[in-house]
Amino acid sequence: TLSIFKRVKAPYYKDTLSFKMAKDYYRAVGVNCFYVELDYLKLIPELSETNNFTSGNVCLFIPGSDIEPVWPYKYAIMPNTSTVTLKASTADPFAVLTNYRFQVDTNDKFLTPLVNTIVPAPGGVVSLPVTLYNQDSMVYFWRVAKDTSGVPNWKESSFQVINGKYGWGQAHFHQYRDDSYQFVVYSDSVPRLFKFVNDVKAIEVTDMVLGPWGGGYNDFPKISFYVNNGQQRLWSCSPNGWTIAVFDSITANLQYSDTNGVAPVNWWTWNGSNGNCVCDYVTRMAYDFGSFNFCGDVPDWRTNLTNFLNSIPNGAPVLAYSVKCWGCSSDDSLTPALLSAFHSIGSTKIDSFKDSTSLIIFGRKGLTSGAHETMSDSISHFIRQKDTLVTKYKNGYIASPIIGPCMFSDSAWHSLHWYYRNLASDISPSKDSIVVRLIGITAAGQKVVLANFSKDSLNALNVLNLSSYVNGETFPYIQLIAYQADLQNNTPPQMERWQVIYDPAPEAAIHPPAGFTVFKTKVAEGEDYKVRVPIKNISDFPFNDSLLITYNFEDANRVIHSLPYKLKVPPFRPDSVIFDTITIATLGYPGSNRLWIDVNPPGHKKYQPEQYHFNNIAQIAFTADRDKINPLLDVTFDGIHILNGDIVSAKPNILVGLKDENKFLALNDTANFTVFVQYPGSSIETRLYFKDVLEFTPAQLPNNSCKINYKPALAQDGMYTLHVHATDRSTNESGQIDYRIQFEIINKPS
Repeated sequence: TLSIFKRVKAPYYKDTLSFKMAKDYYRAVGVNCFYVELDYLKLIPELSETNNFTSGNVCLFIPGSDIEPVWPYKYAIMPNTSTVTLKASTADPFAVLTNYRFQVDTNDKFLTPLVNTIVPAPGGVVSLPVTLYNQDSMVYFWRVAKDTSGVPNWKESSFQVINGKYGWGQAHFHQYRDDSYQFVVYSDSVPRLFKFVNDVKAIEVTDMVLGPWGGGYNDFPKISFYVNNGQQRLWSCSPNGWTIAVFDSITANLQYSDTNGVAPVNWWTWNGSNGNCVCDYVTRMAYDFGSFNFCGDVPDWRTNLTNFLNSIPNGAPVLAYSVKCWGCSSDDSLTPALLSAFHSIGSTKIDSFKDSTSLIIFGRKGLTSGAHETMSDSISHFIRQKDTLVTKYKNGYIASPIIGPCMFSDSAWHSLHWYYRNLASDISPSKDSIVVRLIGITAAGQKVVLANFSKDSLNALNVLNLSSYVNGETFPYIQLIAYQADLQNNTPPQMERWQVIYDPAPEAAIHPPAGFTVFKTKVAEGEDYKVRVPIKNISDFPFNDSLLITYNFEDANRVIHSLPYKLKVPPFRPDSVIFDTITIATLGYPGSNRLWIDVNPPGHKKYQPEQYHFNNIAQIAFTADRDKINPLLDVTFDGIHILNGDIVSAKPNILVGLKDENKFLALNDTANFTVFVQYPGSSIETRLYFKDVLEFTPAQLPNNSCKINYKPALAQDGMYTLHVHATDRSTNESGQIDYRIQFEIINKPS
């Protein structure tokens, strides 16, 4: 997720705002969803704040020719030790013919690759058969990229071959590179080791009294704090008070404010559990207290802040800085109890704090003095303070990537195998400890701890009945976490391998080269747009249930219309291709349209576990040409085209005909006509209705002509006026002016 804050000049009345965002080639190709909000910090008073943001996300498809490895899936265990077919999917399935370079090696340096081959291919699935070393348990690394004379944008994967087995594993040091670590570091320098790490965190705070000096109130971004150059808090929900941040005494991680790292659902009136103000939809890493705030009147804010400071455990590092807005409020005096609470984090300058000064305090709970403090010299003085935190660890963990999904079966997870070693330099290996935790993950992402496995006397572990711990129908994904400790030597046990043998889920991809067809590339509005889409099973496993395909039609006004979904009859076998044809009626949707295709969409009740989803989505743009040609109107009286003022029969057969060249938008609706008659001696026209006197005969395609019969009995002598207004289905008028003609009725005496 990327957040962009941009300030623009406010319009006097109304305006269309636009700005450019640089496309991140490495991340932006594919489906991107945008959320836009105006006046995010609520600095401008408005009658309503509810119309300042998009309703949900606006998703766009950004095409590109980037490519991702998909089979073997990352960290796969494959059963054939001699050959494998590498398969990669392009981010845009309709990418043009491109040269892609594949490389294979036995480590991730690719200095002397086993394979270094260029494959020319259009978008979809790009494949390359490879001959391996035919050595059991060998690990291979492979990567693919668009071939270029510059530095390729490599996308890397790896797999291990174990005769007759499918699964997941990390059995080479380089495969651990992208794992998650806490207090353990992956060190690829010689010798390759896992080490406990001492982390240094850089803390920086900038502060000032916001007022009509310098940049004025636009200077609010200058009131913020950073950890390792990452902004943690901007401005405040209580701009005449204090912002407090609390760090863990061991890990130096910031303490979340009130929520477990989740942005609050409500804002503007949402108060935290400590009496602090929460006024925005962000994950909060600090607590805001003050007299003037966006959560309403909080007269006991000093008591709330006092109680919060007193509740911080001893030894915890604490950052506190004033947030002042000139003219917001002058009620920021400190009570004796609050002064004492600030003393408890080592502050002494708090006793000299005044209405016209800013103050930054970085201390530790339980200190009576010695906090690092910076105070401004004047009301307009901008201040900055930098500090560091150093952590010390003798334990930590390595967390594997998410493993799976497995086939939908209660016995899909077969066995777990892992092995570790102690360092030769470890003088007391008995002091090492290691525990592997098994976590089950539901399809909804909920994690459940299922088991903890300790080391045995042989430093090896084999869980041969893994399905008795984890049910594949309940937990299609799992994760392994190795908790390591060495309280004497500070050298963690070295993970050599961990492997899970299981039945992996299959993998499908939209694959246009197998027979994508647009039946007609250009259509007129009203004409059906029809495409055939090929979908390929690129895995070694079948989809055993009906494969779901959903379609959404996005019209020129960005309105999404859901189309009926399809279910393809099972089974969908490995290396087979299924085709689906979709027809879209374009009536009422002229202009640039888009068809969205989503194969096996997650979250649907018919979803089946699958390795990847990005290659199941496609967008097809097409245009339905709007009809711009006027229809032809023809009016006769008893079969004759009369002149203006002609005398006609008192009982004429007036025939109104309308003909259109469009072969798809039939003239079959009376709403395309309005007919009026002005009677002798009247100054107004009288509307004639179809239910009363007009007889309508609709067009029958392909002959797109309709007619109206009007057979009045006109007993009154004099001059009449007939007025006809006609349009086609695209609202093209029959002429620049309506048809009007005068005719005279003279009834003969009997």
